[in-house]
Amino acid sequence: MLLIVLIGRNQGIRTMFSLILAGAVIYFIMMPLITKGKNPVLATTLTCAIIASSSLLIIVGPKRKTYSAILGTISGVIIASIIVIYAQERLHFSGLENAIAVDIIEATGEQLFDFKKLLLAGMLMGVLGVAMDGAIEVASSMEEIRRANPRIETAKLIGAGMTVGTDVLGTMVNTLLFAYFGLRLLLMLTVMSPDTELFVSPLGELLSVGVISAEIVRLLAGTIGVVITIPITALISGFLQTKRRSNARY
Repeated sequence: MLLIVLIGRNQGIRTMFSLILAGAVIYFIMMPLITKGKNPVLATTLTCAIIASSSLLIIVGPKRKTYSAILGTISGVIIASIIVIYAQERLHFSGLENAIAVDIIEATGEQLFDFKKLLLAGMLMGVLGVAMDGAIEVASSMEEIRRANPRIETAKLIGAGMTVGTDVLGTMVNTLLFAYFGLRLLLMLTVMSPDTELFVSPLGELLSVGVISAEIVRLLAGTIGVVITIPITALISGFLQTKRRSNARY
């Protein structure tokens, strides 16, 4: 915290406030909703929307680019939530694909939570930070482009935003993938190691193993959610910036 404030100064202070608020939202809103039996996927999606809105408003301020980034981020999270819900309908996860769920059952002797839906909810949390990052970069660049050329047409402005978005897309996806791979390094080593007979099945059967298919869904949902954030943010920002230009004429 001290380093963030010392290096970031005013922006660092805002960042600290946003982090504290995000932790409070998770602790006082998301967790109580889940422990009271509410749908964890819906609770997590709501939490992501609140955190995205509050964090961007605190860090960037109440501006049009902020609203564009908020809507783009929420859209990406919603797309990811639809994917994981559909995956559950087709793949029938038990929730025990998460090793921590197995540890909790072994320690308590009972299933305290809906581990199936908690598994899906956990898949969504990793999308939020990366989607926010990409959305605000696209929205900020589009606002600067409009300032430099107030007469730019909406289609050209959206195209410029998409160009910026495709440039940052590679680093966004890499960030998400490396974060997931870092958490699942042991699983990857186990699968790839020639000295273990734990996974000796053909590829088709290997992909149907619960823990493997759950990680594939996690990667797909997160990556698609992040990718979709770019065009949605560009579209929203393009129309909001054009509306601002139209209002300025009067």
